[in-house]
Amino acid sequence: VILSPRTHRRKAREVAMQAIFQLDQNPSTTAGDLAMFVTESLKYPELEQFCKSLIHGMREHQNAIDQAIAAAAINWKIERMAAVDRAILRLSVFEMVFAPEPTPPRVVITEAVEI
Repeated sequence: VILSPRTHRRKAREVAMQAIFQLDQNPSTTAGDLAMFVTESLKYPELEQFCKSLIHGMREHQNAIDQAIAAAAINWKIERMAAVDRAILRLSVFEMVFAPEPTPPRVVITEAVEI
């Protein structure tokens, strides 16, 4: 089975979301553990690089990302959101707002829904 580049990038986003979830649930997760998880989960070095850039970028901008989510979530505290939803939102906001080459919102929304 040959996968399209879009399918590959979705897989990298899924792995990034899982890593972000893990960090949320266990903040003491080491960078080495995350790197090993990414490497074992993805087959191609370019996807590993993309995935790691998503994880690193989200961590680097997490405070601002969480502030943006909290500002948009009227009558809903970020701490009360389901952990999976929070991980998807953090990944999505990073890609749209903070990534060096932001992903178009329609792509980010489609990917978030699919994930």
